[in-house]
Amino acid sequence: MKIKTISISQIKENAWNPNELDEGAFQVLVQNIKDSKVGYTQPIEVREIGKDEYEVIDGAHRLRACIEAGLTAVQCVVSDYNDTQARLETLAKNKIRGTINLVKAANLISELNKDITLDDVEDRTFYNQQELEDALRLLEIPKDFEMNLQDIAQKEELEAPVTVQFVVTKEQAEIIEQAVETVCTREKTKRGRALELICADYMAGA
Repeated sequence: MKIKTISISQIKENAWNPNELDEGAFQVLVQNIKDSKVGYTQPIEVREIGKDEYEVIDGAHRLRACIEAGLTAVQCVVSDYNDTQARLETLAKNKIRGTINLVKAANLISELNKDITLDDVEDRTFYNQQELEDALRLLEIPKDFEMNLQDIAQKEELEAPVTVQFVVTKEQAEIIEQAVETVCTREKTKRGRALELICADYMAGA
């Protein structure tokens, strides 16, 4: 294991990372890197897979954020891992932070289980035997069922209530309140729907 500064153009992400980061958190990470004098504090862990070619073991989101922040080189910890060791490290380190894509994690565990036992995976990661077995059972679910779950999740995300805030004067607030209440009474609907109707009506006539 050694620490060295590597050109971002020489680093690629691995194909099995199950960790996900929402856009809001990612932009905060980008801004933190831009604001920091050193760019970031935790090196990206990589392994060498060819001459001047590296693959991320831990730190895919940091790598993307560094790219968006305009960095051309990053400090990395270069570890000497084979394919199985690399997958184990990624699985273990992403279990303790971030959000795990369960299907990707299950596929990764399945790939590892071709080379080593689940007992070995348990010993070298933060997963217990039950979690590993549940992950493998997840892969037995029909693909169309998984698609339906994703569709439901996306629909729930789109329909989830959000809070809209803007600054207006007292007089403007009174006019908005009056308009919303009028539509609520006329259409027998809730305030959010009333505001949507008002905006839609304005846009239609714009």
